[in-house]
Amino acid sequence: MQALKWVIGNAKCILLIHVTSTVIFAMYGAVSTSLDYGRCEEVSSALALLGFDGFVAIDRAEPEFSVLSRLYQQTNDVRCVLVIGLGAAIVDYQLGTGGAHAFWSCLEKTLERHGFRISGLDDAYKILLEFMECRVNARLRRSKIERIKRFFNSGYANFLWSEGYKFFSIDPMTLWRRLAYCMNNPMDYKTIAFAMKILDLISLISKGYYAEFPIDPPIPVDDHVARISIYTGIIHVEKLLRTPEEVREAASKISKDLIIRAWGTVAEKTSAKIGKSISVLRIDSLVWQLSKAASTVKYRKNAAVKAIQLYLIKIGIETDTALK
Repeated sequence: MQALKWVIGNAKCILLIHVTSTVIFAMYGAVSTSLDYGRCEEVSSALALLGFDGFVAIDRAEPEFSVLSRLYQQTNDVRCVLVIGLGAAIVDYQLGTGGAHAFWSCLEKTLERHGFRISGLDDAYKILLEFMECRVNARLRRSKIERIKRFFNSGYANFLWSEGYKFFSIDPMTLWRRLAYCMNNPMDYKTIAFAMKILDLISLISKGYYAEFPIDPPIPVDDHVARISIYTGIIHVEKLLRTPEEVREAASKISKDLIIRAWGTVAEKTSAKIGKSISVLRIDSLVWQLSKAASTVKYRKNAAVKAIQLYLIKIGIETDTALK
């Protein structure tokens, strides 16, 4: 049970909280938090049990992976996959019923209607605009369409098609900085960082290895990631948290920078143990999926451990490893 207990498990690990004091800043309603380096070491040991192949299996379970893989198989042109993949990533927010699975499924159906034919940027642009008509994109549709237009009109799509595809795996940070600039967003903006996660998957699909990101780039931080940061104990909360609701409330007040720093530390330690670079982008996939599995049973300890075990086995992790 070691790996799962460290990630979501027993009382020592779910809420590893020193109750020597409770510090609440009444004026702002904040709670005192800090990075727990000891817990980062323990969590990295748990993650290292998955091995490099385990992380690949987890990435293959992401809803976007099969769509991007099929697009590459059909076109054999990484330029098409980069433009469509990153173009979709920057509008992957405020999704309707079905969430991410419906979003990427609808993109796949849109590509099917076009026979996966993408002879140039005009084709890619038409496909992405047609994709915006999907029901899952109904919320903030106009805003999303404007982002698609900016993606092309800023010259970024052309940069990917003419230059970026040549070195996106070995110098992904150049593509990251340029995308943020072209979209007029900070580099740690959620959809910008998610686009880089897509780029990383495209590297794995087309080249067989992950892109050469630094170990600790900024990651998308949402409610699931914030809560799992508390449950694993890598972020220490001074206030005693007794219920999932209290955890959710505390998670909403944790500094984003602290969360990124904590998982960057975990990534660095995990990489050292595995002997291969595992960036925060890879751990983000794991954290997001395990947290979603735990959420199906409302984060109840024993039920959450069981849900995560079953999920890991389902996506191809060896049973013995999952049960640890």
